Parts: sequence; structure tokens; C-alpha cells
Amino acid sequence: VFQQALEAGLEPTVVTFSTLITAAVKADDLELAESWLQKCRDFGLPPGAALITPFIAFAARQRDLQLAESWFDRMAEERIQPDMVVYGTLISAAQKAGEGQAADAWLQRALQDGIRLDKNCFGIAVSALANAGALELAMQRLDDMRQLGFSPEARQINAVLKPVSYQTGAFRDGSAQQILERIVAWRVRPD
Repeated sequence: VFQQALEAGLEPTVVTFSTLITAAVKADDLELAESWLQKCRDFGLPPGAALITPFIAFAARQRDLQLAESWFDRMAEERIQPDMVVYGTLISAAQKAGEGQAADAWLQRALQDGIRLDKNCFGIAVSALANAGALELAMQRLDDMRQLGFSPEARQINAVLKPVSYQTGAFRDGSAQQILERIVAWRVRPD
């Protein structure tokens, strides 16, 4: 189809290559996806974040944080500006790999780079931190999220409460109660 479009005089765009790369990555054919990325360059089209994000998403699905980060590094080498979707996908890759601290590091890096993140990025980092047992840091990220104008959702609050509820004596020692009291003090009404 691609060759037929070329023969008909149609010029491919970045959107054309983004679609082809995404389809190849979803089919787990990285070799084909990389060949489409190269063809994009061959046509003189600058690859942007939208063309690299599918590769990072593939790595996230594989729970391979190192591979996701290597694609981010390639972006930097090619001077491609990462956007919220790129950082969100990296945060997700860290969460899926069970790396709570890495998820938080990517969240912090995005903020330092001036990227305006959405509440989903924060929620994924909160969940990753809570699952890694870093409950205080997860609570701090919920507070950061709130200070940026986002109201934490019930699923994000539950992400913090769930690991606490599995701890023997969490309700007896008051740790679950302390988390609930902080949330109430914020006057948060979960979405």
C-alpha cells in the first residue's frame, strides 16, 4: 500500500510514518518499525516524539525499563524534544517493571524539564511508589498533584491505601488512619 501511494504521487507525512511505526510495534515487529523510522528520515522528515513513543510503549509492555530508557536516550542524541506522552510512557514503563523509585525519578525529571504532566502521570507514579513500599513518597506525590490543581482520584488514593491494608497491624498501629487523616485534611474529594 505504501509503495502504491508513492507510485500514485502521494507524499508521506510524519503522520503516515507514525501510523506505520505504531502498527509494526503493536505487531511486536521492532525491525519493521525501525525500518519505517529510517524511511521517515530518508524522506527528509524529522522524527519527533510521536515517532519514538511507540518504541518506549513497546518496552513498557515488555516491562523492560532499560530498553525504554535507551529509546529516550536516542531521542536526546537526535535532539528530539520529549513531551508529556513520552514522560508518561516512561513513568508507566518504570511502574510496570516494578521500579517505584525510577517512576518517581522520571516524574521529577519531567517537572524539572518544564513538562506539564496530567494527573494520570502522577497516578501511575503514586501507584508505583506505593507498590514499592515508598508510602511517604507516594503521599508526597499525591500532595504535589493536589498543589498543581489536580484532585486525586479514588484509584490513586486506593493505590496508597492498598499496600497499607496488607500490612499486619496497619489499622492497629494507625498507619492507615494517618493516611486517611492527611487526605481528609487536604479536603480532597476524589473524582
